[in-house]
Amino acid sequence: QTVLDSGESDKSWDAGIVANPGSISGTVREDLDNNDSGDTPIPGVTVQLKDSTGTVVQTTTTDANGNYTFSNVPAGTYSVVETNQPGYLDVSDIDGGNPNSIAVTLNPGATSTGNDFVDERPATLGDTVFEDKNANGVQDAGEAGIANVTVQLKDAGGNVVQSATTDANGNYSFSVTPGTYSVAVVKPVGYEITGQDLGGNEALDSDINAAGQTAPITLVSGENNPNVDAGFYRLAELGDKVWYDTNKNGVQDGGEAGVTGVKVSLLDAAGNVVTTQTTDTNGNYLFTNLKPGTYSVQFDKATLPTGYSFTTRDAGSDAADSDADSATGKTIQTVLDSGESDKSWDAGIVANPGSISGTVREDLDNNDSGDTPIPGVTVQLKDSTGTVVQTTTTDA
Repeated sequence: QTVLDSGESDKSWDAGIVANPGSISGTVREDLDNNDSGDTPIPGVTVQLKDSTGTVVQTTTTDANGNYTFSNVPAGTYSVVETNQPGYLDVSDIDGGNPNSIAVTLNPGATSTGNDFVDERPATLGDTVFEDKNANGVQDAGEAGIANVTVQLKDAGGNVVQSATTDANGNYSFSVTPGTYSVAVVKPVGYEITGQDLGGNEALDSDINAAGQTAPITLVSGENNPNVDAGFYRLAELGDKVWYDTNKNGVQDGGEAGVTGVKVSLLDAAGNVVTTQTTDTNGNYLFTNLKPGTYSVQFDKATLPTGYSFTTRDAGSDAADSDADSATGKTIQTVLDSGESDKSWDAGIVANPGSISGTVREDLDNNDSGDTPIPGVTVQLKDSTGTVVQTTTTDA
């Protein structure tokens, strides 16, 4: 209170006003599906509030829900600056400019909300291009990678967005933003594509189809898909020779000639005929362009030269002995690996033994014709050198 006297003029009673502080808040969220919209909160992100001169006036970190708030902020012009967590990339923010900075003009006592940042983590995909030695569509233990193979990454529209070459171990990897992709592998020279999605184990099977292309693969933020593999195999061959086993020892010795015109059948694991050939003038045959797998060979006994049969089986080394069963002409089964050339499947043949017979008879009437048998006569068989090879006597 004050007392005014008569005629007094008192102009000393004033009132000052101040701007009420306000607040600035927002969120930092992760974009999981690359649609530029935050999906899940990112806690622990450092956020700074800077004034118009760029001076940091407050610092905070996002809570478990990705939220942050600056309180007691005087009116003015500010920028809110986010520092990305390790492994995160900027996607967008509310003002559409620098994705790490939001401009805010704060009126006295006002609350500025929705100052949101969106980040994402890159995703990765890849694995191995391998030689499928047994062509079963699965990378089995010991099956090595193939180096220097071109691998393409395609977007959802089928456009090539990245390309890589496999390393010495057949490995490759792409780092990408979240989204839908596919992988295409350029078939290396001399190889064929193995079966797709066989064996029931995504970590080990081959994922490319006959055109070298995978199915679409959707990656979310931060995902690592190390199971995109591609298997290839090389064609194999199997064969060798049918020969005359002159000395009947079951082994192809020097100078023993081949047999032409013998029918040879290639059989699959179930014993079904895959294809047939006929031995050439040197007795050779060769089945080529074979997918790795289990096979056997059958030599057609009916097409052997007249008076011949198969020699003894497995009498020596695989490279030189005869492999045909003496009764059926069939070999045991063998497994061909990728790129294998197995020229060890042979068949030796021997001349079948014959017989020589006759009689010794007495000419009773001198007409040069035998009339009655003479038992007990000694008869010898000699070879071309005059050596006696058999001796017998006539019967009764």
